[in-house]
Amino acid sequence: MTAELKELISHILWEAKSVEEASFSLRDGSTVDVRWEEDSHADVTITQGFEIHS
Repeated sequence: MTAELKELISHILWEAKSVEEASFSLRDGSTVDVRWEEDSHADVTITQGFEIHS
């Protein structure tokens, strides 16, 4: 699922063409950071979130 998510995010931002960097959070607490490289490829990093229950 992670590879599919990266591909989807990359495609959406490529179509927008005005986004150079983006960062957002998912409902599960994960964060997604996207940065465009000079060769027009997106570097997408997904950091898995976690919940602490007490």
